[in-house]
Amino acid sequence: MSLNYFMLCKKMVKNNILLIDEIISNFEKMYHDCNEIEHSKNILRLREEYIIKKKEQIQLIEIYKDKIYKLCNHEFIDDEIDITPERTQKITYCTICESTKK
Repeated sequence: MSLNYFMLCKKMVKNNILLIDEIISNFEKMYHDCNEIEHSKNILRLREEYIIKKKEQIQLIEIYKDKIYKLCNHEFIDDEIDITPERTQKITYCTICESTKK
């Protein structure tokens, strides 16, 4: 598999996480507004299933990050990022895959 493939997969999984977060949030709203005990239990069960799915997606991102790091012909640069308006931090990252230097 190619570097571009794994980078695309990583991006798609990040999008999955955003969608799962929205679903979890919706279940929380539903639970908050629910006044039926049995239905509340179902909502909580479904919410927990999506929390597990989110954890699985996070693990998948870590797998993709590792594959990306190994496949990339890195071109590292040093840069500074703003932490606050008064404070910056130096980082070294790859301009191709955006991985930080290990």
